[in-house]
Amino acid sequence: MGDMKTKICTKCGKELPATAEYFRRAQSGIYGLRSGCKECDNQYYEVNKEILIEKRKRYYQENKAIFNAHKKKYRQDHAEAHRESTMRYKQGHKEQARVSDKKRDARKREVLSTLTIEQWERAKQYFNNQCCYCGSKLSLQQEHFIPLSRGGEYTVNNIIPACMSCNASKKDRDFFTWYHEHEGYDKRREHMLLDFLGYKGNIQQTSLAI
Repeated sequence: MGDMKTKICTKCGKELPATAEYFRRAQSGIYGLRSGCKECDNQYYEVNKEILIEKRKRYYQENKAIFNAHKKKYRQDHAEAHRESTMRYKQGHKEQARVSDKKRDARKREVLSTLTIEQWERAKQYFNNQCCYCGSKLSLQQEHFIPLSRGGEYTVNNIIPACMSCNASKKDRDFFTWYHEHEGYDKRREHMLLDFLGYKGNIQQTSLAI
């Protein structure tokens, strides 16, 4: 192969170009590439797919707290960059953003919309000007506890303060499923949130003044 750098796959014995086309990258190893070629790696994965998936799940569960802490810190450290990226996307894709905004506005018009500035300020004060889900004070947004797509109203009974990260993570998911899997889960905040919205169990029992 002339002057081209090569590697011999430790599994099949083939001598192949030492490039990312034939070998996956690795933190250690000759030329920063794995010892086995991609073809052999793929074959090994197909044969041991279920075992490897189960192994990864077990490793994640054993180190879940560490993974979640890193994920939360990354989101906090890059909150501003994410906001700027979103703005740049909207500026570069104005038509798509306009269509998305119109759809959201249309959904809002179909539901009860009575939230006032005073009610929104009181909601933020109730949660100490923190995200009701994780406690962050970064970029609080108006979060629909019950999503618009599921008929959630724009009222004091359904709008709560949430950080950009939690708002984006929850999206249209059901709170009672999503929050218990969330890295920022806090039983005290959960009770505080449900009390604020007048929930008993999974059912909203009372209507707040609107």
